[in-house]
Amino acid sequence: MKYYSFLMESIDKDNSYNDALKVFNTLSDKEKWLVCPKSGKLKNVPALYRHVIKDKAFIDLYPYNGNKEIGFIILAVNPKYRNQGLTKQLLNQTKKDCKTLGVRKLRWRCESDNEASLKSALSNGFKITAKGKSYYSLEFKI
Repeated sequence: MKYYSFLMESIDKDNSYNDALKVFNTLSDKEKWLVCPKSGKLKNVPALYRHVIKDKAFIDLYPYNGNKEIGFIILAVNPKYRNQGLTKQLLNQTKKDCKTLGVRKLRWRCESDNEASLKSALSNGFKITAKGKSYYSLEFKI
């Protein structure tokens, strides 16, 4: 299995955007919108970090409201590879790399009807910090 782990400056060099896009394109329309709520499309935008498991899954980390000490997670797993521990693998690597990046907290947001996402977050050490009408906000302290 080939892994890519790096700061976003190297995105073109390592072809990770294309690898993440392949995973993204396997998602349903609803899942695409949940991953990228503004447009439902994955864009090559500045982020703190991206980690890709080629053709299977990716995680992006964005500064939360401009604060680089708090990373907001965008995560997607190709439906063919779900329930194989890829989310845990991505999160474990990201948590390790956050120390180098200076990120102290990770934030995760999921729709209230997305039980799989909520279960994944909780089982990976995230704690619920807020519950809105249609979503959960969760946080993990590094």
